[in-house]
Parts: sequence; structure tokens; C-alpha cells
Amino acid sequence: MTELKRRIFSVSEFSGELSKKIAELFPSVCIRGEVTNLSKPRSGHWYFALKDEDNQLRAVMFRSSNIRAPQIKDGDEIIACGKPTIYRERGDLQIVVSHIQSAGEGDLQRRFELLRKELLEAGYFELSRKKPIPVYPTRVAIITSSSGAVIHDIQTVSARRAPALPLLLFPSEVQGENAINSLSAALKMADSREDIDLIIIARGGGSLEDFAAFNSREIADSLLNCHTPVISSVGHESDISIADLVADRRAATPSEAAEIATTGLFNLPKMLQGYEKHLHRNYRQYLKTAESELKLASSKLRSPSERIQAVSQKLDSLEPLLLARIASQVQNKTQRLLALKSAINVKGLDETKKNLDSTLFQQAHRLERAQSSYLGQLTERFLSNVKLLESVSPLGVLTRGYSISMDKDKNLLRSIADIEPGSKLLTRLTDGVLTSEITDKKSLKRPNKGHNEDSDQP
Repeated sequence: MTELKRRIFSVSEFSGELSKKIAELFPSVCIRGEVTNLSKPRSGHWYFALKDEDNQLRAVMFRSSNIRAPQIKDGDEIIACGKPTIYRERGDLQIVVSHIQSAGEGDLQRRFELLRKELLEAGYFELSRKKPIPVYPTRVAIITSSSGAVIHDIQTVSARRAPALPLLLFPSEVQGENAINSLSAALKMADSREDIDLIIIARGGGSLEDFAAFNSREIADSLLNCHTPVISSVGHESDISIADLVADRRAATPSEAAEIATTGLFNLPKMLQGYEKHLHRNYRQYLKTAESELKLASSKLRSPSERIQAVSQKLDSLEPLLLARIASQVQNKTQRLLALKSAINVKGLDETKKNLDSTLFQQAHRLERAQSSYLGQLTERFLSNVKLLESVSPLGVLTRGYSISMDKDKNLLRSIADIEPGSKLLTRLTDGVLTSEITDKKSLKRPNKGHNEDSDQP
């Protein structure tokens, strides 16, 4: 300091040193005051002064900073934050402003934080009390201003994604003294409608003061007591309101709120297409499996003529066994009679012989009747089996006017898909086989519920 006191400065040097000291003492500062002498030249920069009851301070806000700032006018009470410096051209103390806000916004922000903390402790923001958003809403209520871009954005998005979804507008004031009562009444009215299963409450961007109604305890209570799920979209993506925190779902923009409401209906056609492909794939697999099982069963099914031949062959093999058994019994009986004959007394030979002859005759007659009866039963059973087999034989069906179609390799034809025009066709009738050539084929389609309509049905 001693060196500085002794040194003699030029005006520019002193201004430079003073700027350095100010920057060291106040690298950044926020000043509250009333805007006066506001100038906005074509360069885009803002020049104004901040004053209170006793003093005023020059200020400049360059275009790069004010392009995102709220508009100001003379007489506005603001808080300007920036860097103090010396404007060397005039040697004036000024502040280069980087950010401004309404002087009232600080109080609004403090009130917002106090209410947010109070509602947080009271459980207003708990996820457990939030209601799920319906996947397929049938009717959606829109609570917002009847004019402006919000309702237009919601209607545009909904018409593009779910044109059949009805939207009902419940017009309401979204800012001002009557906004709280207007919003509460619209919420109550929409919630009382049984045909409405989703509510969207929204407004466009603005300042914290513009969002005052959405940051009120009254709207928080109305949303908490609402039985219908609510999507809230207040301001832009960076804006968070009390209504957003209490609602069942927050959307960054009104357009996003419409997208959330129509997500299920927008994805429904794709989901149904997926189900349709899945059903077709399963049906084709079912038909393929059924065809394989049918082929396997057909390969195991014996021809009726083969079964008749097998039964006839079995009867032929049983006949000599039966005759041999009868002959053996006759021989045994004869030997027994001879043994008895040799053992009897000669005195009663004639009488015994007569009795034995009678017994022998009776036994022989009984054997003949048993043989005849057994053969008759076998014959009847054989004829019955033959009739049964003939009734299910394809050859029997031919006698009633039907025919069997085969390709040139004598493979049975079950569908017109098994043969093509120009191929040879063998047709089996009851008394012979016809050979013909296919010149054309035509599918007979008969829709049948539960089956693929593209399948051929006779």
C-alpha cells in the first residue's frame, strides 16, 4: 500500500488497478434494485441502471446472457447477479449481469421449498399411493386453458397415435387469482365422470410466479384426493411443480403427456400382429404334427383283404388239428372198448358185445355231432368276420358308386395338392381300373370356424 500511495497513476492505470481490486473482493455479486433508464439497442445488449432510495448503479447484460433471461422494463424490481467492474471509457463502476430474476421469485422459491418439504414429510409424494396409468384408456380428460398451444399439442399427438381415443376438454384458468379455484373445480368435475379413466392437467412454460396455482396446497390436496389417475405436465422439461410431484405420473411436456396416455393404444396393432404370427406358427406346427401322426397310423393299418386272408389261413390250420384230435379220441375209446371186451366173461359175451356195440355207436354218434357243431360254429364265426371286414373294406365302398384315386405309382391321393396337371391318374372302380390324365384342378374352399381359411376342404 505504501508503494501504491507514493506512485502516481495515470487515469487508465488507476482504473485497471481498481478493477483488479474489485474483482478480488467481489468475484460475483447479486444486487436488488429497481430497473431504470433501460436501453435495448440493435446490438441486442441491454443497458440499464439499478437504483434504490439513495443510489444507483450502472448495469449491462450482453446479448449472450439476456437471450435466455425474462424480459424486463423500467420500474421492475429485480435481482441481478454478475461481476462488478470499471467501465474504463467513463471510469464508471458497473455490473456485468449474467442472470436476473424477479425480486418476488426469491420469496416464491422459498415458499415452494417449504411446501415441498412439508408435503414430502406428509407422504404426498409416496410411490405406494400413486395409481397406475391405464394401458388402454377409453376416454381422457384434459384440464388446461382452452386457448394456446397446450391443448393443440395434446390433440395433435393423440390424433396421430390413437385417433379413436376420445378427448374431453375441461377448460380452466392456469394462472392468476382464480386459477386455483378453477383448476380444483375442473379436477373435481372430471373425477366425478365414470366414463373418464385418465386425466391430464397441463400448462405451457412461464415463470415461477406463473406456476403459483400449480404450486399451491389446494391443488396438491385435490390431486391427492382424486380417484382417477392423473398425468401432470406443467411448464417445460426443466420445470418441476408441486402438481408434478403429487400427480400419479409427471410428463416433461404436454406432448409427452399425450404420448404416455396413448402408449398402449399406439402399440396395440404391433402386439396383435405378433399374436397373429404366433398363432399361425403354432397352427402350422399342429397341422404338421397331425399329418405325421396320420401317416404313422396309416402305415400300421392292415388292409381288410389281408385280414380276411389271415383269418382263412388260421381256419385252414385249425381244421387238421381238430380232425387229429377227434381221431385220437376215437382211437382211445376203441382201445378201451377192446380192453373191456377181452376182460369180460365169455358167458355174457353176446350180451356184452351188444351193449358195447350200442355204447360204441352212441359214442361215435356223439362225436360226429360234436364235430359237426364245432365246425358249424367256426364256419359261422368265419362268415361273420368276413361280412364285418367286407363292410369296412374300401372295395365294398366301391360297389356303392365311389372310387379310389391313385397316382401312377399307386399312391393314394388325399388332396389335390398331391397331383399336378399333366400327371397320370389311376381310378379304381368295383370291377376295374381307369387310367386318365389330369388337365386341370380346382380347390374347393369352405371357411370353417377354428381352422385356417386358406386350407382346402372338400
